Amino acid sequence: MIKTECDDKLKIGIIGLGRMGLMHAAVFNSLPISKLVAVADTASFPSHQLGIINPNVTIYKDSNEMLDKEMLDGVLIASPVFNHISSSLSCLEKDIPFLVEKPLSLNCVQALPLIELLKRKKTTNMVGYVYRFQNSFSKAKEILDSNCLGAIRSVKANIYISQIFQKGKGWRYDHELSGGGVLISLGSHVIDLLTWYLGNVHKVSAYTKSLFIDGIEDFAHVILEHNNGVHSILDTSWSLRFKRKIDVKIQLSGENGELIVTDDEINLFLENPNNQYLAGKTVFNAVDLYKPVLMDIGTPKFTFQNMHFLESILNKSQANPNIMQGFHVQQIIDASYKSSKEDNTSIKIQIQ
Repeated sequence: MIKTECDDKLKIGIIGLGRMGLMHAAVFNSLPISKLVAVADTASFPSHQLGIINPNVTIYKDSNEMLDKEMLDGVLIASPVFNHISSSLSCLEKDIPFLVEKPLSLNCVQALPLIELLKRKKTTNMVGYVYRFQNSFSKAKEILDSNCLGAIRSVKANIYISQIFQKGKGWRYDHELSGGGVLISLGSHVIDLLTWYLGNVHKVSAYTKSLFIDGIEDFAHVILEHNNGVHSILDTSWSLRFKRKIDVKIQLSGENGELIVTDDEINLFLENPNNQYLAGKTVFNAVDLYKPVLMDIGTPKFTFQNMHFLESILNKSQANPNIMQGFHVQQIIDASYKSSKEDNTSIKIQIQ
């Protein structure tokens, strides 16, 4: 359901005005069915500048004050990770739909009060694992759901970027405030994709390595055993050279062929056709995968994600990925860290 021009736009508030918060602010304020009405950030500079650009936005230093005073239809939470759960709880207690940036929390223990409250609340909620909305990865899901590959035999995935080559500064490089390093920050995106493609995970083993800061891993290698018996392997680092942009690749091998998906291309090879895809090699490039988008701020996937959130609010339905799906990703991350500390021991995961 889409609101018409005569309807009031959905009123959106944002908690946290860092890079992601500002990007989301621009998207929500440009979409035809929403408008940014309030923001909350303890820092004065970004809020002040936003107020100059858009004087119709009310500025708060306290997010709870914003939630109390504003009649909000939805909230985007883009504060540092250590504040995600407290802000999410505040929204949920007031029955305000919310989209919280990834990762969900520092760890599973921190997230448990939110999980418990969700058992009693049906408020629309979402976690910002935005790669589900990238054209190539959403098309790959469609291909997999057609069962053209047959039974999946092996899965390899990687996500890399050239980012950390010395000791970093700020909350992202403090384990107590970030929850970890490249695995929770970057690798979590691919963990979400793997659970979306292959289902939940019940066992994990992992190896991590820290080069610059204790407790902040720069390399991680994780083996996931899914409930359907498929094993997937994830390799991630933010300390590799020649990776100017985030580099994602997932390779799935099945009994009838192979699927390789990257940020902007899909290669599909099938031994035998099915009713949707031909035998032999098929390539989907960026042009083939293109979908019309209302705007391109921070790449189209953010617009698609935010539209999905808004439409879920209008339909009073659950968004995807929701908090419970984000919590399962957190379980996998926690188990990976535990496995690495225990000499790569396999760690079992109990699904909530």
